[in-house]
Amino acid sequence: TYDPVWALDLIDSQFSQIKRSLLLQNETVAMLTEDAQAQLSLAMLLDRQLDQRKTRKLRARCEAHIQVMHKSSLEFITMRARALDLQLAWLDGERRTALQAAEALVQQAMIAQMLPFAHALNMLRALMIGLQDELARELLQSATEWYASESVVNPKRLASTLCPLLVFLPEQ
Repeated sequence: TYDPVWALDLIDSQFSQIKRSLLLQNETVAMLTEDAQAQLSLAMLLDRQLDQRKTRKLRARCEAHIQVMHKSSLEFITMRARALDLQLAWLDGERRTALQAAEALVQQAMIAQMLPFAHALNMLRALMIGLQDELARELLQSATEWYASESVVNPKRLASTLCPLLVFLPEQ
């Protein structure tokens, strides 16, 4: 099962060894490590009942990883950072800003041929719009059909690894 607490604790416990191994000198590896930590931090913010101090600390950690990702020369990493930003904005109540950012990011992901990410973002847009809306249902159906065409058994689960807010998407 997906346990962000366990995963983040594992990264933390092994991080000094990872740094010594020189793996993080490769920008792709370093940025994927930042991405994983940001995603897990966001997932923990969603999944756990935390007191205000722990929430602030976890939020700061998530934002710090996102800031590092924004500085990357890798387009897919900067797009992932923008996706994390818009999910935090949504949680902060900045609904319109988050939805507009998601719409723009879908287009960029499609152009970059990041199709799993683009379809996860469309699932996120559906959730943001509201599943009672016809456009939202169309976005969700289209994304689900695309994942099925790629032999993905559980599209929501895969998409949730790309956009943690999708844990709030009801099972279909």
